[in-house]
Amino acid sequence: MYVSIPGARRRNVADPQVGFTSTTRYCRPRPRSSACGGRSTVSGPPAPERRPRQSLHPVLGAATALVMATTGTVIVPPSTSAAQFSPRGVAVSSQYRSGLDTMTYGRTQLSTASRDSDRVSDELRAQTLARRERVEQKRAKRERAEQKRVERERAEQKRVEQRRAERKRTARLSANRWVLPLANYSLSARFGEVSWLWSSYHTGLDFVAGYGTAIRSVASGTVTEASYDGSYGYKTVVTLENGTELWYCHQTSLAVGVGTAVGPGEVIGYVGTTGNVTGAHLHLEVRPGGGDPVDPFTALTQHGLKP
Repeated sequence: MYVSIPGARRRNVADPQVGFTSTTRYCRPRPRSSACGGRSTVSGPPAPERRPRQSLHPVLGAATALVMATTGTVIVPPSTSAAQFSPRGVAVSSQYRSGLDTMTYGRTQLSTASRDSDRVSDELRAQTLARRERVEQKRAKRERAEQKRVERERAEQKRVEQRRAERKRTARLSANRWVLPLANYSLSARFGEVSWLWSSYHTGLDFVAGYGTAIRSVASGTVTEASYDGSYGYKTVVTLENGTELWYCHQTSLAVGVGTAVGPGEVIGYVGTTGNVTGAHLHLEVRPGGGDPVDPFTALTQHGLKP
């Protein structure tokens, strides 16, 4: 039911049902009172509802949809009132909806591809790190093995050097070691005694032993004389490295010749009675540097022996 308002501002309204132009303004009646002042009313169809114009170009619509999809901003077309885009419902054209759907699908695919790419990148990174860690572990293992090998070689070299040094020291000690010339003996004439038996004084130390007892070299040296020498009888002279001469006199026979290298304890002859003697014995003299004799008892004592 619509009410005609006489005298109101007239407006031509096209009536699609009647097919003529009406100069009557229609309005809806208000409850409890007449909206048109209680005058005559005329029924008629309602005025058509205005819809927003959708005259945007498809390309413009797609671009607008792209902006909306990427930024989340609602773009109001110029021919559309802002009231129609109220929070209760936003009117979007079919072009906008199509663009939104396309962009939403594209963003979904891009998001999925991005996640897959990130996952693959993480897996590759993890594999690379694991491979590097394995390489580092192998390298560290090789370095530890090499270090242990070097340490073993150094320790072995040190042991070899120690053994070599010990042998050298032993050789030096052995070379400098002195031993007693006889195993079983008794001492008779000492160094410095005076008697009619000697022209001035006794120049050595006499070891009384059985006839033919083996005489051993007191120290290491080289035989520089082995012959018969008057009152000394058969005599062997052993010259030490420092030039000291050891004389072994009154031998019954000689066991070494000139130039023979002898060591401590080696047999060089045998106890006898040759030369100026009163019985079988060994006359031992010690002459440093080949000069005047010194007391053999003192020399033997200085080398740790107790004649």
